[in-house]
Amino acid sequence: MRTTIDLFAGAGGASLGLRSAGFHHELCVEKDKDAAATLLASGLPGIHGDVRDLSHYENLKKVDLMWASPPCQAFSTAGKRQGALDDRNGWPWTLDVIDYLQSRGIGPEYVICENVPGMTYHVTGCDRSDVLSCAGCYWEEWIQPEFRKRFYWVGTVMLNAADFGVAQHRKRVFLVAGPRPIPWPQKTHCSPDKISQQTMFGPSMKPWVSIASALGIESTIIGGGRNPTPDENDHRRYRDITNEPSTTVAAVQIGNAGPFILDDKADWWHRSSSLDGPSRTIGTMANASVTDNIRRRLTWRECAKLQGFPDDHPFQGDAKVSLYRQVGNAVCPVVSEVLGSCVMKTMDS
Repeated sequence: MRTTIDLFAGAGGASLGLRSAGFHHELCVEKDKDAAATLLASGLPGIHGDVRDLSHYENLKKVDLMWASPPCQAFSTAGKRQGALDDRNGWPWTLDVIDYLQSRGIGPEYVICENVPGMTYHVTGCDRSDVLSCAGCYWEEWIQPEFRKRFYWVGTVMLNAADFGVAQHRKRVFLVAGPRPIPWPQKTHCSPDKISQQTMFGPSMKPWVSIASALGIESTIIGGGRNPTPDENDHRRYRDITNEPSTTVAAVQIGNAGPFILDDKADWWHRSSSLDGPSRTIGTMANASVTDNIRRRLTWRECAKLQGFPDDHPFQGDAKVSLYRQVGNAVCPVVSEVLGSCVMKTMDS
């Protein structure tokens, strides 16, 4: 039996995928109270606590795989990008746990770490020497070298959840470390435009799963917006994404980017001025934030479906803001499953 632990486990997205890949969970650590309760309700060994508390790991006997999803806010392009200077930087804490486990001789054999693409981007004007405040420098000059001190092989890959059958464009960077290389997951889905380009000798892939088919709705869905411009006639802020994967599901459902489900009876295009202002926060409204009878936000359950969670995943917490946060911060289970399967096959070969 191959064992695993999950740090910064959230609501269990990565854990569900690793469980499907055949791993047995010994421990899942999460500091958010509601998310930790969700872990327990889903049958996972969740602990409400801080990953830095090494006492959590005292009773572990063997760890074949450690998964870690350090907080991404310090490196996300949506934030201030203070990098290693941000007090939410969880990479040193992750390494501390690895060092503790290795000092006891119980593993981990492999480690998978997940983060936002912004983790790899250099700040504007970077001269490749600002290791602390530039995310890209920190990624290249500190994080990867630190893992190479501890593991023979370190590899990185960028994966888009839509390429594996998730109805959402969600790109994340993964660092995998272990005693030998693993094969990277092979895409199973692609843009419908590329289906016809496949040769009889090429891989057979399915078209991306659309947001409409995943949610089972017939209404028009818009998204992919950008910041409003002074021109009230500029309608390019939104486009019809009904038959595409969703834009990335965020942890906080506010702002103009969407996606939004429209009342198809409304003339939304010519009444676009009603879409120009910021939407009200999901958590403040009783019925999924129906703003003006023209559009509405996705419910948190719809967001969970677009993340690839099963319909009966027992999310805990009474506040909608907590439920949206748990969903939006989660790892898509399918992605962790395909990565975990690659590690499993390598360990068993």
